[in-house]
Amino acid sequence: SAIWLNKTYDTNYTSANTLITCGGKFGIYLAFQALLNPGDEVLIISPYWVSYPSMVEIHNGKSTIIHTEEKNQWKVHPKAIQEACTSKSKLLILNNAANPTGVFYTKQELAEIVEVAQKNNLIILSDEVYSGMIYDNNKYTSLGTFKEYIDNIIVIQSCSKNFAMTGWRVGIVYAPEPLIKIMTKLQGQSITGTSIVS
Repeated sequence: SAIWLNKTYDTNYTSANTLITCGGKFGIYLAFQALLNPGDEVLIISPYWVSYPSMVEIHNGKSTIIHTEEKNQWKVHPKAIQEACTSKSKLLILNNAANPTGVFYTKQELAEIVEVAQKNNLIILSDEVYSGMIYDNNKYTSLGTFKEYIDNIIVIQSCSKNFAMTGWRVGIVYAPEPLIKIMTKLQGQSITGTSIVS
């Protein structure tokens, strides 16, 4: 799966940076389980996928919602991220392309978001499960291409959208090796792993 992401989106992951999960959703759940301490804040861009705040709450974190507007194409401005940050802010969830709006960010827009995250010591969880659903001539940019910030980026992918495997429950997490090791242990003592059939 690392080879697929590298060839498709010009990233540079290895098997040591990769974990196959029981769906992208469980990959997000594992990331929260591995990273969140009680009271940690997770910045969530609205409109958002319905499960994000609930999963944050399960792990005793606090959701901070950053609202966007239709007049700005539902895109978050880096200044809004900066203004939402506090000393307890730990994670930013960036859903690109976004569910439910369909918005996706250009490479320049992502670079500006990464810069703000870096200034505020934020880990970015980049939910990229809809990356394969671009139907114009624009090129999709994975956050995994920002190699200078790669130690603070988690990319979530799913076979459901990219390979028409909805219901097979196969997701992929790309992250720094130390985090993958922790998430592997957590998965091993919970669901064990994705089914052999899938």
